[in-house]
Amino acid sequence: MPVYYDVHTHTDKRSENVVQIHSLFHDQLKLIQPQPQVWYSVGWHPWHVDARRSDEIFSWLEKAVHHEKVIAVGETGLDRSLETAIGLQHNIFSRHLSLAEKSDMPVIVHAVKSYPDIIRAYKESKAHIPLIIHGFRGNQQAARQLLTHGFYLSFGTPLLKQNSRLAQVFQNIPTEQLFLETDNTDADIKQLYERAAVLRSLKTEQLMEIIERNFKKCFGK
Repeated sequence: MPVYYDVHTHTDKRSENVVQIHSLFHDQLKLIQPQPQVWYSVGWHPWHVDARRSDEIFSWLEKAVHHEKVIAVGETGLDRSLETAIGLQHNIFSRHLSLAEKSDMPVIVHAVKSYPDIIRAYKESKAHIPLIIHGFRGNQQAARQLLTHGFYLSFGTPLLKQNSRLAQVFQNIPTEQLFLETDNTDADIKQLYERAAVLRSLKTEQLMEIIERNFKKCFGK
């Protein structure tokens, strides 16, 4: 029986038929619980980047990725709305990509006004692991550029808004590169699936099967 997959969340919303990837910040490993349908990603969010702590944080991350419940690196990425120098962010993001490649794990990517930068960093890294752009809110052109490089696009609660521009973009995303997420909201992932299924003229059960296939291919679980 298909289940719902919430590929990126910061809030604990456990349910019998929901699989979630709970995103932990660099100092939250102690929050990991041995629940069968809960997985974790670990990373250093761009909001928290500090050059003085980089070696300390990556020492922790290199250990954390070996935890049996950790299946992804991130969230990490580039955010041009921050005062933090983009060069520093790029360095930290590149180190995440290297760690993910070494660990054979996908990367959950935070991207704000930085899709071209993300693509450039990925190409420079020569990594071959999947990247998931979480909370995608870009236009159709940005989506095409990211999809061309094999990235997955994960959509969140903005899809629930009627007649939104993002809903139109969502309708044209290849189903094999698609995920859904609740991020840091209290939204019900089931409601998001129902809305997304309507937008794609699918039954909810069909969309569940599609995203389950994507999850197993991307994360191997």
